[in-house]
Amino acid sequence: MPQFYPDNRFPPVIKGKISEIYPWIGFGADHLIYLISCLRKSLKINSENQTVDRTIKDFFVCPNVYLLDSGRSAILIALKALGLKPGDEILLSAFNCTAVAEAIKQAGGIIRFVDINSEAGLNFDSLTKAIGPRTKGLIVTHIYGLVDNLEELHNFCKSQNIFLINDLAQTLEHLAGPKLNTYGDVALYSFGPEKHLFALGGGALVTHRQDLTAPIEKNLPVETVSDGSLFLVLAERWKYYFTFFALKRLSFVAPILKRLGAIYTFSPLKTIQLGDQSIKPRLMHPGQKSVLAKKLRSYDADLTKTIENFNHLRNNLNIRLISSDSALPLYATLRVNPRLRFDLAEYLAKRGIQTVWNYYPLYKAGSFGPAELPATEKLWQEVLSIPFRYPMTTKRLNQICEIVNDYADHANSRD
Repeated sequence: MPQFYPDNRFPPVIKGKISEIYPWIGFGADHLIYLISCLRKSLKINSENQTVDRTIKDFFVCPNVYLLDSGRSAILIALKALGLKPGDEILLSAFNCTAVAEAIKQAGGIIRFVDINSEAGLNFDSLTKAIGPRTKGLIVTHIYGLVDNLEELHNFCKSQNIFLINDLAQTLEHLAGPKLNTYGDVALYSFGPEKHLFALGGGALVTHRQDLTAPIEKNLPVETVSDGSLFLVLAERWKYYFTFFALKRLSFVAPILKRLGAIYTFSPLKTIQLGDQSIKPRLMHPGQKSVLAKKLRSYDADLTKTIENFNHLRNNLNIRLISSDSALPLYATLRVNPRLRFDLAEYLAKRGIQTVWNYYPLYKAGSFGPAELPATEKLWQEVLSIPFRYPMTTKRLNQICEIVNDYADHANSRD
C-alpha cells in the first residue's frame, strides 16, 4: 500500500506540463492581437469594432450580451439586477468556485449550500430541502463542464418563484443548435486562463429577458479595464508558466526565486479563503474583445477535437471518468480511492503528466460553518483531473492512458 498523504495536498510538480492542463492555445498570438488592438486604438482606427461585436453576439445568439472584466463581476451585476437584498438566501452547490461565493457575499446574500450527486451535479433532493422562506434564487455552476438538467432546474425555479442564474463558465457552447444560455433568467461566462475560451481574462453576462436589460444596464460599470490592468493579467500568466518551468528545470535556484517573488509558492496544504478585496466590475478591454472574437472564429474545430479527446480517454482508461451523456467537459476527472490519489498524482508527475485537484468544498472557508453534505465531502477527496484538451494529440492521449492504466493494474494487484 502506498504511503498515505493528507487529502488536501496539492498534486506534485515534477515533470508535468501546466500547458497541457491549461492549454492557453495561441497565448503568444493573443498577445499580438492585443498589441495590434492597442495600436489601432492609439491611431484611432476603429473599423474592426463592429466586426468584433457582431462575431461575439452571433456566437451567443442573443442581442443582450454584456462584456465585463470577469465572471465574478457578471455574477455580482446579475444578482443586483435580479433584486437581491441583504439577507436573501442563494442556493449553491458547495463543490464550487470561490468567485461565485465572493459575488454573493458582496451583494449581501446568504449562501445556503446544496449537496451534489455522483457526477458533481446538484442533488435534487438536497435542493428541494434547502428551499426556505428567504430563498431568492439558485446559481447552478456546471462543475467540470457537466451540464445539469437545465430544463428541470428551470421549471423547479419557476414553481418556487425564485430566479435561476445559469453559470456556464465551465461549459462548452456549440456553434450550431440551441444555446445553453436560453435557460435561466441570466447566464454568464468566464474567459479566464483555465477555460476553453481564454480571452486574456474577462466574462460575459447574457439574458433573453428584455425586462432585465434596464436593471442590468443600470448596474453596469463606467470604467473599462485599463491597459495597465490587462498587462498585469498577462504578466501573471507568464509568471505561472515560469513557476512550473523553474520548479522542474531550475530547482536549484527555486528557493531564491520564491524569496524574490519571481515565482509562485504552492503551499503543501490546500486551504480555501474568500477574497477580502471587493469586486469592482469594469467593462472588457477592447484588446480582450479582439482576442475573444478571434477564438470564436476557430472555436467549432477546437471544440470538436476536445470532445473527441475526452471520449478517447473515457473509452480507453481503466479508471472511471466523471462524465454524463451530455458531457461538455472542461476537465477530464478521474475518481479514485482517496488513499491513492496523491500517490497516483505523484506517479503521473514523475512520468510527465501534470494533474490538478480542481475544487475544495466552499463550506471549508473560514467564513462558513460546517455543513452536512455527505456526497460533497466524499467526492472532493476522490477527484483528480488529467490533461486532454486541444491541441493534445491522440499519440499523447494514448501515452496518458497507458501510464494511468499501468498504475491501475498495479494498484489492483496490490489490493
